[in-house]
Amino acid sequence: MGKSFKKMKKVVLLINAIENQRCIKRGNEFVDHGYEVVGYGFSRQLTARAQARFPLTTIGEFVNGLSYVSRVGLIRRGVAEAVRKHKGEDCVFYVFSLDLAMAYLTVTHKPYIYEESDMKHTYVGSGMVRGLMERIDKWVIRHSMLSVFTSEGFLDYHFGNNKPNGVFVMPNRLPPIVEELENVTRTPLDLQHIRIGFVGYLRYESVANFARVCVECMPEVEFHAFGEIANSKGPDFTSLQSYPRYHMHGAYSSPFDLPSIYSKIDIVLSTYDVSSINVRYAEPNKLYEAIYFETPIIVSSGTFLADKVRKLGIGWALDAMDDMAIVRFIRGLTREAYVEKQSALRALNKQMAVNHDDDFFRCVDMLIN
Repeated sequence: MGKSFKKMKKVVLLINAIENQRCIKRGNEFVDHGYEVVGYGFSRQLTARAQARFPLTTIGEFVNGLSYVSRVGLIRRGVAEAVRKHKGEDCVFYVFSLDLAMAYLTVTHKPYIYEESDMKHTYVGSGMVRGLMERIDKWVIRHSMLSVFTSEGFLDYHFGNNKPNGVFVMPNRLPPIVEELENVTRTPLDLQHIRIGFVGYLRYESVANFARVCVECMPEVEFHAFGEIANSKGPDFTSLQSYPRYHMHGAYSSPFDLPSIYSKIDIVLSTYDVSSINVRYAEPNKLYEAIYFETPIIVSSGTFLADKVRKLGIGWALDAMDDMAIVRFIRGLTREAYVEKQSALRALNKQMAVNHDDDFFRCVDMLIN
């Protein structure tokens, strides 16, 4: 890290999922900072997609849940195709995720910027393979021009207190355009009619279980799901639609639909499955949506996110796989406790929830211009 490169104003994105709003948002940020941007990515065959303000080409398709071994050939061919199209050009590649980074390094030695939003190798069952991929991940980080992490927890996991130079923590905050959207207006909390919502891809058992307990056992709760079911082989969200207090709203456009969505819910659910290392260290964008739209949040206990929510005083942590913990939470919720969380949210500066990554782009400018 720390090398100087001759002038390059073109950035080529390699995106692991073109439906991933965070990746498109990052590309749009480069556009806003004066860079010519082109993107190549893999489709997960989902319909939700942020609006890219740069050319974006699909170089492969596969469904969520397909193993890395099964898709490695497809990924390498797609990455090689993208690299070949820019052979000889003065550009820098911006690579999202370890699987694409490993494929990239087998086909070229061009400089790259690396972004890690998920430590996917931590899901590998074999400790030996997981350890090997962790070493590869750290090599990729140390040999990048710059590396970006969407959670400070990921840096802690990789390096503890011995962090390398050239790393940036850039959580998945809201894009600045959100400040031009309408304000959220909502009615005061009605304890006999509590609206809890999940906003995002429906893929975690903990979310499905929380929703099930609410609609089966808690007549005072409505559950609202905004987003698509990410994996047909995952938790059963479809059968929940038979309950009259479960409302499936489907795909939405972020951030443009968010004011309307958050006006319809009292509490946002952000409980992910803590059985994985990745989830325990992640910092999801729901935290920043909750802050910006002043909506108290429920998160999974025993996580980096739970520690942050507790310090800010803006929500609650519980085990979403424990039915009785969910029931106790709902029955124990008081208007005073809710108002306390809302007051803590209103006391925060909303700018902390919006992307303003000027330090990162100043560093990029120095390196590649």
